[in-house]
Amino acid sequence: MANPISGPYTYTALPYHASGPGKYNKVVLAAATFYATGSNAYPSAFYVSGSGDATVTLANGGSITVNGSDRSIFEMSVASVTSGTVYLLYS
Repeated sequence: MANPISGPYTYTALPYHASGPGKYNKVVLAAATFYATGSNAYPSAFYVSGSGDATVTLANGGSITVNGSDRSIFEMSVASVTSGTVYLLYS
């Protein structure tokens, strides 16, 4: 069996903006019963990890359930994760 990482490879260079940091500078993986407190309080946004649903409580009240297949970044601050797994993004 050949080594899967040997041999010539081609790749497409993706353009990027190198003049400063990205929009988010910290990412926290949060699962059910996670509370965004202390240094993890007030994330700027979140997205759902995996294909299952996730329910989050928002920092300014209310809760929403998001389908994991959506793959969108939701720019809402999260207070806690009730079910599922999400990535919390911090500015």
